[in-house]
Amino acid sequence: MNLTCFNIFTDALLEHCKKPLTLLLDKATCHTAATKKNDLDTIFFPPACPELNPVERFFKEVRKELKSRVFQSLSEIELNLEAILAKYWQNPKAVISITSFPYFNTQ
Repeated sequence: MNLTCFNIFTDALLEHCKKPLTLLLDKATCHTAATKKNDLDTIFFPPACPELNPVERFFKEVRKELKSRVFQSLSEIELNLEAILAKYWQNPKAVISITSFPYFNTQ
């Protein structure tokens, strides 16, 4: 992820949602340097607080499937990671259940 990718992502997200948004972000360089947009507010997580960042819960689940394994090549790691992520791509509700905090519910 770099600044260009993040700006493309936020442009596409705003176009898709067609309403003002607020993003909760960590302080990755691309997040803090991102182009300011009229319909996009940003709130940054405090440093060293992974328990507040929903994506960390997702990463923890992915790491469970990769831990204690030895891979012979980078290609083998990529194939395994693609297989793990494909399960979530096919079942977005699984991602929502992992990353949802009760206080994030906006419905």
